[in-house]
Amino acid sequence: MQLQEFWEKGNSVTNDAEYPDLIESFLNDAEFKNFRRNIYYNKRVETATTYEEGRRYIEILDSIWSEWKFDLEFFRKADQVGNPYVFDYGEYGWFSPKTLQYVMELGEIRRVSSYVEQAENIVEIGGGYGSLCRMISIFGKVKNYTIYDIPPVLKLIQKYLDNYDDVKGNIILEKSPVGNTKIFDFLISNNAFCELSPALQAEYMQWVVKNSKHGFMLYSPLGNMKFGDGLSISKLLYELPDGAICCPQFESSDKKAHWHEICIITW
Repeated sequence: MQLQEFWEKGNSVTNDAEYPDLIESFLNDAEFKNFRRNIYYNKRVETATTYEEGRRYIEILDSIWSEWKFDLEFFRKADQVGNPYVFDYGEYGWFSPKTLQYVMELGEIRRVSSYVEQAENIVEIGGGYGSLCRMISIFGKVKNYTIYDIPPVLKLIQKYLDNYDDVKGNIILEKSPVGNTKIFDFLISNNAFCELSPALQAEYMQWVVKNSKHGFMLYSPLGNMKFGDGLSISKLLYELPDGAICCPQFESSDKKAHWHEICIITW
């Protein structure tokens, strides 16, 4: 598969006709200053924007990783860039809901897998704007952190991370997994893998997922809603190493909550 196919518009749920151009616009300093308030970006990546969402993430964090409260200032620095919507959460201070979501995901990864804290070579499929990468680099033994995404997003990640001097390890930004020979200690994908087209899922499975000793995936129905012949959860588990398991991300009686539809796959 040629490189241009990897970031051709429409090859994933997020990467629609407007997405690459939107991200390119954020590389302009004036647009970058407020990119996390962009209404279109809020529908794709910066999806958590309400006080109530942030409060829910705090409640979950306190139940799965109470120690997160010892590093509030470190996490809060994530909101110094991009001018996100922030709210006052009392004893926790001011936070954007999206940053709290990333902290929650870090807590979930630590909760279900002890391997991430020992991993020296981590790979992430779909890097957002780099916030989770920054967080994970601090809470482990990372030497190399590889992110796969489309070229405009990789540029945005670099621009975001350039604002911080606390990122540990080498950040490696890759456009295409084809031909990869590296073995990764731990893989992370927060819905990005399941949102890829079937052709891209096959490439990432061959060159990245199967080259990862351990991993953590959030897997939602979104990908299969657009690409009906993509990998189902059962097919994905069959392709993964023995011992791969799937469980709900959260048990919830609230049928309006989006997280009750998402599952965790780990190995």
